[in-house]
Amino acid sequence: MNDVEQLIIDKLTGQIGEEDDFNRHTHWWWYGIAAAVAGIVIVSLFLLINHNRNKIAPAPGILVKLANGEVMHTSVQDSLASWMQDVRKANIDPSALNTVMVPAGKQYTFHLSDGTKVWMNSISSLQFPLLFTQPQRNVTIAGEAYFKVAHASQPFTVQVNGLTVTALGTEFNIKSYNKESTYISLVTGSVSVQNGLGERIVLLPGEGVVVEDRNSPLRKEKYDESLMLGWMQGVYFFTNEKLEHLAVIAKRWLEIEIQIKDPTLAGLRFTGALDRNKPISHFLSWLASSGGIRYEIVGSKVVISRK
Repeated sequence: MNDVEQLIIDKLTGQIGEEDDFNRHTHWWWYGIAAAVAGIVIVSLFLLINHNRNKIAPAPGILVKLANGEVMHTSVQDSLASWMQDVRKANIDPSALNTVMVPAGKQYTFHLSDGTKVWMNSISSLQFPLLFTQPQRNVTIAGEAYFKVAHASQPFTVQVNGLTVTALGTEFNIKSYNKESTYISLVTGSVSVQNGLGERIVLLPGEGVVVEDRNSPLRKEKYDESLMLGWMQGVYFFTNEKLEHLAVIAKRWLEIEIQIKDPTLAGLRFTGALDRNKPISHFLSWLASSGGIRYEIVGSKVVISRK
């Protein structure tokens, strides 16, 4: 190979080498740009998500107001143990009263410290101590709850709308919503019910007490278990119920506001069931077919009018 040929080969191989170096550097340059762009996108998405997260209010859940005024949110069923830890950390008297509040559309189940199990319905609150240190195990209910009382030497008492319900070990339901009658329904065992006037009634299984208001006498009567306890299975059974009251139940149970556009429809009466496990459209369609009414969804409301 002469010098000229070698020079040509050297130039060719040099150009190829330079081209390889160029391509290699070019590829890395593009990789660097892609990585930088990806980093910018990720950071932007992170900032956007956090910005939007700050704008979104947390979904309403179960509220626990401790005796020291601190309010906690929980979605965990039967979370008494975690409350006890928080109370110990806060150095709160375990015999002081705390309050569990269940909002519309929710239910909550938990155990008290004595082992009593409580099922709470929507729009209900229960005041109770974390430890029962008094001669009586005393709680206060507003709304609706089912109690499965643990056996103990201390009587278990529930204060509700001016009434005192006393039991040792039994199961019963209490329903006492604002501007509605109070119902106490015994399932097992026995309870005594006493009002502020000094009247006292002892109930046996299958019996209940109805009180119209604080100043009304106690009235004992048999009750329909499916009507009174269906809510625990997610079904509200009703008999000869006014449409205006069904609207109240729908708001309490499903967080849906029903507006009755024609006032003359408010007194229409229905017998049936509202199943919270099914879409509200099932219930509304049934209403429309049963009562000669029609409904339409306007914004966040359901408006009912005459056909």
